Amino acid sequence: LRSVIDERVNITRTRLAGATCIQQWIRERNAYVAEKARQAALYQALRERSSVVIQCHARKFMSCALVEQKRQFQRIKLLQREEKALLLTSWWRGCLAQRRLWELKRLQQEKIRREIKVHHWAATIIASGWRGKLGRKKVSGARVAKMERWKELWSKEEDRPFYYNQLTGETRWRKPQALLDLEPRPVCSNCNYYEAQNECADCVEFFCHQCWQAVHYGGRRAQHKFRCLYDYYGRRVDYGDGSNTCTFPSLWPTDVEQDDCNGWRKRPVLGT
Repeated sequence: LRSVIDERVNITRTRLAGATCIQQWIRERNAYVAEKARQAALYQALRERSSVVIQCHARKFMSCALVEQKRQFQRIKLLQREEKALLLTSWWRGCLAQRRLWELKRLQQEKIRREIKVHHWAATIIASGWRGKLGRKKVSGARVAKMERWKELWSKEEDRPFYYNQLTGETRWRKPQALLDLEPRPVCSNCNYYEAQNECADCVEFFCHQCWQAVHYGGRRAQHKFRCLYDYYGRRVDYGDGSNTCTFPSLWPTDVEQDDCNGWRKRPVLGT
C-alpha cells in the first residue's frame, strides 16, 4: 500500500511539473505576441505622426506663401487708404474739437445745475429737520400737559387707586389713555428685540407677533390665554386690572372684544 501511494504521489508531481511548464510556455507566448502587437502599434503611430508632421510642414509652406501674397495686397491697399485718410483727417479733427467744446459747455452747465439742486436739497433737509424738532417738542409738551391734567389718588373705601382730572373734575377707576400712552412699551420676552404686542397668561411673558406665532402655533401652547397690549391704532389698552405693566392676574376680555382690539391682525379664536 505504501508503494502505491508513493507511485501516485510521483505521478501527481510529474503532472504538476508538466502543467507548470506548459503554463509558463503559454505565458511567454502571450507576452511575445503582446510585445509584437505593441511594437506594431508603435510603428503605426510613428508613421501616422510622421505623416502629420509632413502635412503640417506642407500646409505651413502653402499658408506662408498665401499670407505673403495677402500682405503684399494689403500694403498696396493701405497706401491707397492713407492717401484718402489724409483728406479726411483735418475735417474730422475740426468736428472733434467742436464736439469737445459743446461737451465741456454741457458739463459746466450740468455742474451748476447739480450744485443748485444740492443747495436746495440741503436747505430742505435742514428745514424739515428743524420743523420736525419743533413739532416733536410741541407734541411732547402737549402730551406732558395733557398728562398733568390727571392726578392719581387713593380710595380708602375701594382700597385701590383712582384718577382725577384737575381741569374737568372727571374721576375714573381706569387709567386714562393719556397716561397709558406715556408708559414705556415692553420688549418681547422671547427675542428681546421687537416691541411686545401680546401678553400670555400661562407663560406670564410678553411676545411680539413673530414670536407669538412661532411659540404658540400648535400643541398645548395654542390653548394659552392671551390679550393684546395695543389696539388697532397702536394705543395702550387698559383691561381694568389696575396694573401699569399688564401683569397677571388680570381681567381678560371676551373673544369679540379681543378680535375688535386686534383689528386687521385678527386671528381665529384658539381652541375652536
